[in-house]
Amino acid sequence: MPSSKKINWFRISLPIVVLLVMIYPVLRVLDWYGIQVSTHPVTWLGSWLAITLLVRRSFAGSAGLSRSVVVHWLGIGFVCLWPVLAYEIIRSIFDMDDQISATVVGTFVLLIIGYSMLAAHFFKIRKIKISSKKLGDNVRVVQLSDVHIGSRSRLFLQRIVRRVNRLNPDIVVITGDLLDTRAVDLEMLRPLADISADCYFVTGNHERYIDLERICDDLAIHGLHVLRNRRVDAGGVELIGIDDAENPKQVALHLPNMPALTEKFQILLYHKPEGWSDAIAAGIDLKLSGHTHNGQVFPFNYLVKRQFPLIKGLYRRNQHHLYVSPGTGTWGPMMRLGSFNEISCIDLLRH
Repeated sequence: MPSSKKINWFRISLPIVVLLVMIYPVLRVLDWYGIQVSTHPVTWLGSWLAITLLVRRSFAGSAGLSRSVVVHWLGIGFVCLWPVLAYEIIRSIFDMDDQISATVVGTFVLLIIGYSMLAAHFFKIRKIKISSKKLGDNVRVVQLSDVHIGSRSRLFLQRIVRRVNRLNPDIVVITGDLLDTRAVDLEMLRPLADISADCYFVTGNHERYIDLERICDDLAIHGLHVLRNRRVDAGGVELIGIDDAENPKQVALHLPNMPALTEKFQILLYHKPEGWSDAIAAGIDLKLSGHTHNGQVFPFNYLVKRQFPLIKGLYRRNQHHLYVSPGTGTWGPMMRLGSFNEISCIDLLRH
């Protein structure tokens, strides 16, 4: 019987990513400036292995200077790769002065990096309208996802809360990865207490990596409703929250144990954009997810899409909907290129 476990394309491709993104652009630029680098195979192999292990450890560890350096190196490397490859092709056709051309390419890359770092500090308000006969009244749901406090600051969270409150939501939902390090304490999460509507939270993978029980207790102190494999009547809709898990069948595993409380419009909150077919089979009207960041930094979205084909935006099957947020914050490099920080404003309209 075939295994249902999904292939983790990121882990499989990481050594190749390190070579192409973190090592290759650096070596090529140094070469164009006439700076000699050892080409001994042992040196190459050792450097490649060491950097790959460092990246994996940085992703698994807590926030710190070393992690910040590694993840920003990775993000900047993605931005550098394509101009470097483009110049490789041009110089193979035309006789070029490498130092002058490398300076021009480097200036162009610096402008893109500056833009991507600036873009990581702004939000896009995405407005979605969904109609249903199951709604007694119109309901405005504001979705936050992948805020990543720890990688991002308390001030960033305060700005998010202010923007959310301006939208006058009836319900606010947070679909996981609200924080990503053990260093985040009760005080850093205090802005959540200022959200003007009932706020519901489900866990993401990063909450699982740290102190999940303590996190849920802290969020409850600030007035959030933590939904861990349970259903609640939230006024005009029913909300179902399922804990994030590595099992791609997590939605199918838990939904049968949570029968509908009413005949109201049903919203499933689950961090990853998996299990939508199982949600449809269970009669779920709208599934809200995040996790993908829409790749965050181009062209990383192509790798993410291999793992999660439903990578961002609104998907429909008959009267059933899935919305995948590209994330409200950033993880790893504080950069956005080809994607935006998003606060999703979903208006559920009585049909």
